[in-house]
Amino acid sequence: MEFTHDGKVPLTIAARIAFFVCGLVNNFVYCVFLSAAEKILESGGGVPTSVVLAADILPSFFVNLLAPYFIHRIPYNLRIILATGFSFASLFIVAWVDNIAVRILGVCLCSAGSGLGELTFLMFSSFYDSKSVSFWSSGTGAAGLAGSLSFLALTVWARLPLQTSLSIVSALPPLMLVAYFFVLRIPNDVLQEQKRLQKERNDMDIHLASTDSESIVLEKGSKKGDVDETPHALLDGPSDHTKDAFSSAQVQVHSSPDVPFSHSNLRPEERPIRERFVLVKPLLVPYILPLFVVYWAEYTINSGIAPTLLFEMDNTPFQKMSDHYIYYQALYQAGVFVSRSSLSILHIQRVWIPSSLQVATLVLLLTQAMLTWIPTVYVVFVIIFWEGLLGGAAYVNTFYNISKDVPPILREFAMGVSGLGSVLGISMASLTGIVLEPALCNFQASQGNTLCRFK
Repeated sequence: MEFTHDGKVPLTIAARIAFFVCGLVNNFVYCVFLSAAEKILESGGGVPTSVVLAADILPSFFVNLLAPYFIHRIPYNLRIILATGFSFASLFIVAWVDNIAVRILGVCLCSAGSGLGELTFLMFSSFYDSKSVSFWSSGTGAAGLAGSLSFLALTVWARLPLQTSLSIVSALPPLMLVAYFFVLRIPNDVLQEQKRLQKERNDMDIHLASTDSESIVLEKGSKKGDVDETPHALLDGPSDHTKDAFSSAQVQVHSSPDVPFSHSNLRPEERPIRERFVLVKPLLVPYILPLFVVYWAEYTINSGIAPTLLFEMDNTPFQKMSDHYIYYQALYQAGVFVSRSSLSILHIQRVWIPSSLQVATLVLLLTQAMLTWIPTVYVVFVIIFWEGLLGGAAYVNTFYNISKDVPPILREFAMGVSGLGSVLGISMASLTGIVLEPALCNFQASQGNTLCRFK
């Protein structure tokens, strides 16, 4: 197997397609269930749609929270087989079991599989060229669009029942196995060789950081204005602050009196738990927190606010009141797909920008839910699409920045840990939505707007 100059597997055309397919398949069922939330719960006696979101993300949250500290013991091959099996089984359960509680368990199974798959492929991408993250992210964006549009086409346009619709889409999960085992799989001996090379490079980096740290800091300080004040700092250029933070973290681990020197050249999964927590700290502000904020805001919109953004049927293109939510999901996922596929056009180094704009979007739509000041649903369509653009941009740029800024020996670990920001944000949003949706619905009713009662 050939390698690039920095010891990574080249990103061939076949590999690019395979990463795209794996991203699409991994998130497809998850996105279908989000679009199907109201139909999954239609016999549940007014259960909020946020319950499906909670079931669709909380298991993934616990996977992302705990797995980075032990998942290295599970081979990549087995992880991907498990992720595929969970997705397929979840479709079968939700399609053919009428009991709401069991359906929710099926959605939980999908969440665990999707979380395992995302964590696995983000970590796996660290062995390929950094642009592999872009193709994976584009695939996950396409999953949202394909999932929401396919559910819209099958249930609204073709008028197929939920059972038939989910049975049709169950043919997709096995494609992830094909893409991985026939295109992407790296033999174990090759993986071990790559890890050995990463250790050698990291030894040199730590040695330089620990012996020359003062001169490096002075040199950085003299150039700080040149780097930070350029007009292109928003879009281009590596994050020197992030690299310095990781150097400091590694030196801190290296120089601690309680930590043997030999630990400095170990990969994160080979280090004690305490040392791994030290390495998580530099990830918080540039990566984990922006992901948390943007995902909390957008999924609070999707689960708690969007179900209450209703208009009179005469002024909409819908056939049923419940079609509002399905169309909103399709437009949101379209925005996600566009922005997750835009990395070659627009690179955002400061991911806090789309995160902050997403919070502003939440406030805007919350005022609409309470005051109904927007005159037509088509304006809401544009805002929902914008919401998807912001969320997708934050995701793809965060993981691309990690692939460029984090030292190679820490990159696999950083990819896995940083995903915690998104699942924690979605988890908090699901809990927010469980309270917010009925509260908004009751508020609208108190103002004489009863559309929410007839979804």
